[in-house]
Amino acid sequence: MRVVLINANVIDCVQPRLLVGASVIVEHGRIVEVLDSRSFPDTQQAQVIDLHGAYLLQGCGTCISIPTTSPPPVRPPSSRRCSLATASWKP
Repeated sequence: MRVVLINANVIDCVQPRLLVGASVIVEHGRIVEVLDSRSFPDTQQAQVIDLHGAYLLQGCGTCISIPTTSPPPVRPPSSRRCSLATASWKP
């Protein structure tokens, strides 16, 4: 099965960088390609999941990673009420 994650902020555990608006191609439960925002993945016959700018970090099964990149500050709504939503995805 081919899954394409689009519109992700990918925290790179090899290079000290953040890929904003990246796409990640997963085949048979393994990451096969990471594309920056300038490249468009082939989505034919793939399940496409839009992450809407969520942060994505490679699993710790293949590397040990400690994120040192923090997201940009977000202003709370005028009512000063904020909520935090988390989601997990399992192949």
